Amino acid sequence: MTLVVVTVVVIGLLLAGLAIYLLKVGVLLNRTAENLGDCLQSVRTIAGQAEMIGPGITRINRTGAELLGAMPLLIEGAGAVAGKLAPSTATASSPAPAATAGPAADDPAESDPAAPEDTPTGKGFVDTATTGVGYLDVS
Repeated sequence: MTLVVVTVVVIGLLLAGLAIYLLKVGVLLNRTAENLGDCLQSVRTIAGQAEMIGPGITRINRTGAELLGAMPLLIEGAGAVAGKLAPSTATASSPAPAATAGPAADDPAESDPAAPEDTPTGKGFVDTATTGVGYLDVS
């Protein structure tokens, strides 16, 4: 008889533990469903706002594609301008800048191959206000 009572008590405890576990899982699932509902509302709001800017994005992408197509012409024009300015840099009235001691060539921490060699005050730039650059220049 005591074995039957102990078995019933153990089964009751197992059912109570299972009920508590399922209750906790249910609470967590409800909280997750509420969070997903909030996320869905946020996504709908963002989608509605994105619909308004869709035509503008299409226009921007089309303009970008046109600019991409024009890049070879722009590069060619820049090369022509650089060729036009090259003789005037050699005959500039200002003296050449004095050589300064730079970093050692064998020290990789000091030398940066990506750093530009010409600075706005250095040898590669010409004052465009006095020289003139562009397709409206008269030679």
